[in-house]
Amino acid sequence: MSTLQQGCSPSLAAPNGRTGRKAIRKYKRLQGNLGTNSDQPPPRLDYVSRMQQPSGQGCCPLLMLAPMENLADRPFRRALASMGPGGFDESCTEFMRIPGRAERPNNAVRGITSHYSAWELAQQGRPLGAQIMGSDPGLLSLAAHHLAHVKQAPRVDLNCGCPANIVTGHGAGSSLLRTPELLQRCVQAMVDGAGGQTIVTVKLRSGFDDTSLFEEDLLAAQEAGASFVTIHPRTKRQKYDGRAAWALIARARQLLHIPVVGNGDVINVERAHQLLQETNCSAIMVGRGAVQDPLLFHRIRFSFTEPDLPWEWEEPEAVCAFLRAYAEHAFGLVSSSSSSSS
Repeated sequence: MSTLQQGCSPSLAAPNGRTGRKAIRKYKRLQGNLGTNSDQPPPRLDYVSRMQQPSGQGCCPLLMLAPMENLADRPFRRALASMGPGGFDESCTEFMRIPGRAERPNNAVRGITSHYSAWELAQQGRPLGAQIMGSDPGLLSLAAHHLAHVKQAPRVDLNCGCPANIVTGHGAGSSLLRTPELLQRCVQAMVDGAGGQTIVTVKLRSGFDDTSLFEEDLLAAQEAGASFVTIHPRTKRQKYDGRAAWALIARARQLLHIPVVGNGDVINVERAHQLLQETNCSAIMVGRGAVQDPLLFHRIRFSFTEPDLPWEWEEPEAVCAFLRAYAEHAFGLVSSSSSSSS
């Protein structure tokens, strides 16, 4: 019986006390190492070719799950992927913070990236990109090299969007948008480190305090060798307030020759279509909208591929199945029926 067919009928047997906490920790360690010794290569995607395919009626654009700290974590990604085909095409990890300095750089990089597994969603055939954050070109290059050559990441993404003061205070995240020259050196270092083994991409906001350096930042990323950029068109100062300025995504499409992924305020099917129509973006990345509605990727894809057919999902059962899968991945909870049958 499929996950969606099971719905939420089985009860959850929650572990209790010290034994339960130890079991949860053991489960999480096992989950964290899942697939790292696979004999099969991890899922990959020809991003640029896929993004160059036409979108419209009958053809859905590439759908990507946004990296979101404390939201789109491993349990969330796995639970969302477990909802079957027709969901997101690709996901990317929350950022891995690369320090500004390290006494033993190689050891530091190995430790920071140790929990990343390109095989995390291999069972569902979904690639998982690796996002890193930092401002030291040398250490970013080491991280990109390790992720590309050892961890076999399908892409390595540079975070230039995190608005948290604890991050920007150390020169990383969206603070890179204040210095296009440093942004370019960081991306170039990552491209050199990856050495053609995988692609390097950049996710950025529209600016720090304002959008005065927006075009310079975009050109810096492109000239450094980024294969595509993802734009969340809000400034650091805005954080998540106000409306995303989609006109800036459209401007980026006009300015750049590399693909541009649109992100921001895609909370329903109508907004996904509107983003594509207004910006001509190369792909759609969904963040908080997928947290609010775990069926959103399926709704968007269905609206493109089967626009004339009725939506026939059993939504309560599907959402309950998602929540159950999330509990299993996050806490090691298993259904009493599954426990008795094992």
